[in-house]
Amino acid sequence: MKSLLTIATCAFLFISCGKNPQSKIVDHVYVETKKVDEDVWLGLVTELNLGGLQMTSIELPIHDPKSPGEYYGKFRLSSDIVTLNSVVEIDLNFSKLAQVQGSFEPTLPTGEPLPFRGLENEEIIEFEVPQINSKVYIYVTKDTVLVGFASTIKEFSKAAPYLGGADLFFGFNKNQVRGSVGFFSSAETKETGLGLFADLSQVVSADALRNLILSQNTKEPEFKVKSMSKTTQKKVFKGFLKVSKDSDQLNAQ
Repeated sequence: MKSLLTIATCAFLFISCGKNPQSKIVDHVYVETKKVDEDVWLGLVTELNLGGLQMTSIELPIHDPKSPGEYYGKFRLSSDIVTLNSVVEIDLNFSKLAQVQGSFEPTLPTGEPLPFRGLENEEIIEFEVPQINSKVYIYVTKDTVLVGFASTIKEFSKAAPYLGGADLFFGFNKNQVRGSVGFFSSAETKETGLGLFADLSQVVSADALRNLILSQNTKEPEFKVKSMSKTTQKKVFKGFLKVSKDSDQLNAQ
């Protein structure tokens, strides 16, 4: 039997001990802004502790399906061979994003609403990465810079019966980056995945922020999660424990 622990097993242990599971899930968060050929770019790198389970490496362009040939950045999945963390990198050309129309009803890849409140009826840019059934999200105002992703994971489908369409997200606050991280699922399609949404407003420099302004709105997201009974949580963790026993590599679908 593989000596791997899933994130769910870790979360169960931390909840039992009164700890914050999110402090173990999100290991590191890095944010960088730079100029490339007069365009302002923002990079978000998150290292996630999935108990030794590692992402298969893949890099895909972020583009607008309505405008073929228009690329706005890159979405990259990989693993750190030293820490065994799963690494998700999002590079975005914010100068080009000013030309993109957002959605007033953004959804997870399963079609469910995003797992936080506070931005109802707000325009959020939503890019699909169809090759791996993933999405990238951007919300920028005068005071807020929000970047996120949601990816369905093939191996997590084994946990779908235990989730029954439930979403399990935790709030986190790491290196002045706050947000929400966790799992989502669909009872109908049996799809299950991993998502993270980060408010970068406290770490993006003032000069860069002025370049990133797309509107004059001042609303901020509230990273609140739905309550879930301990019984349901145990079922969820049982499902992800099964993943750890059967797999050591994770593949975005």
